[in-house]
Amino acid sequence: IAHACRCSSWIREGSPVKPRLIGAGDRIGFEFDATLERGQPSVFERLVSTHTSRDPDTDSVERGCLEDVRGAEGGAYGVRRRLHVQAWQRRWDRADIQVEGPEEDQQAIRFAVFQMIQHSPPHNLLVSIAAKGLSGEGYRGHVFWDTEIFMLPFFVAADPPAARRLLRYRCATIEGAQRKAQSLGYQGAMFAWESAATGAETCPSFVTDPRTRESV
Repeated sequence: IAHACRCSSWIREGSPVKPRLIGAGDRIGFEFDATLERGQPSVFERLVSTHTSRDPDTDSVERGCLEDVRGAEGGAYGVRRRLHVQAWQRRWDRADIQVEGPEEDQQAIRFAVFQMIQHSPPHNLLVSIAAKGLSGEGYRGHVFWDTEIFMLPFFVAADPPAARRLLRYRCATIEGAQRKAQSLGYQGAMFAWESAATGAETCPSFVTDPRTRESV
């Protein structure tokens, strides 16, 4: 995984302010120091690019990130934002669910739809939807049966290619499911309660008592 960051600023009737790197180790950031008049329009931007070795047609994650943020086109937040809005509009055109009733109900449904669209793997057949989504650290990114039981029906209707990728993940990890079945004396395949890259069972066989710290 690689990241590249580009910071820029714009101040009406003033010179752009260069960012200053602050922090050290695993906690770093950028700081802008400017003196502004009341009501003086100003813009401070940070554009971050992320690439992984699993991205299609990527031979260098570092070069891919740098190419994204370099140059007038790559470093323009407005350009990236417009492309982002267009991409999401295409997805909403396929997946939006509209209901009659209180506005809060419509908002709740769209929030759930947004979460599922955001979590679905766009191109990799070895990735499914983790129990805590993209940002939750719980369960270490493991995949539960809940993906197929509760979320797959939505993708079948709203995004069939995504539904196919979710099922292909299970096909790709079938050997791990077969080993679990064999370890329990069964034929066929038994998918893991907590599955990761190989499909092997990653659910712990014990829990730690929070009071005694003993394994039970």
